[in-house]
Amino acid sequence: TPVTYFGDLGLYQLLAGLSSNPEAGRFFRKTLGKLISHDDNRNSELVQTLDAFFACHGNLSQTAIQLHIHRNTLTYRLEQIANITQLDLDDPDARFSLQLALKLRPVMK
Repeated sequence: TPVTYFGDLGLYQLLAGLSSNPEAGRFFRKTLGKLISHDDNRNSELVQTLDAFFACHGNLSQTAIQLHIHRNTLTYRLEQIANITQLDLDDPDARFSLQLALKLRPVMK
């Protein structure tokens, strides 16, 4: 197993320092809390869908292929995400907030 050094973690090194910050926790819960709860309660994959959408740079066709779903299914899921989070996925600030919250997810306690 390769060894990863803390200094090599880049952005995650910065985010790890925020894991115990109450403001970061509030931001995380406000931004992704309802979406995570929705996934937990309905056994859906909206957080995974959002993560894939950003990983594919917002390209719907690539995201649908990565998730092994029809493009129409992806569009429906993105509409659900926008409704649940009350964020416009076409707004750069909203997208940044969602991306930051997704990056915070592994380090939040």
